[in-house]
Amino acid sequence: MTLYLAGKMRGLPDFNYPTFTKVSADLRSRGYTVVNPAELTEPTAPRTLCMYRDIKALLECDAIAMLPGWDTSPGAILELEIARQIGLPAFDAISLEPIERSA
Repeated sequence: MTLYLAGKMRGLPDFNYPTFTKVSADLRSRGYTVVNPAELTEPTAPRTLCMYRDIKALLECDAIAMLPGWDTSPGAILELEIARQIGLPAFDAISLEPIERSA
C-alpha cells in the first residue's frame, strides 16, 4: 500500500522535516511505500508549486496518513479533503487507526 504522508510544515522549525522523515522511515520499515512531500519539493519553493506537486503525488496513492497537528494546516486539510473526495481511506500516521469523516 502506498501512503501519502500529510501534515503541517509551514511555521514549524525546519518545516517539520524531522517528523516527516522519522514517520516515513517508521512506515517504510513496516512495509509501506510512503510518498513524503518533504522529499518532493524544497521548502523554499513557492507554496503553489509545493501544493501542485503534492496533490499530483497524492492522486497516485492508495491512502493518506495524517501526522499529528494536521488539523492546523490548510494544506493538509485540503489534501485530506481531496483524498476523501476521490475515495481514499485516511489514517493517523502514527497509529494507523482510521480517521473518521468528522475529524
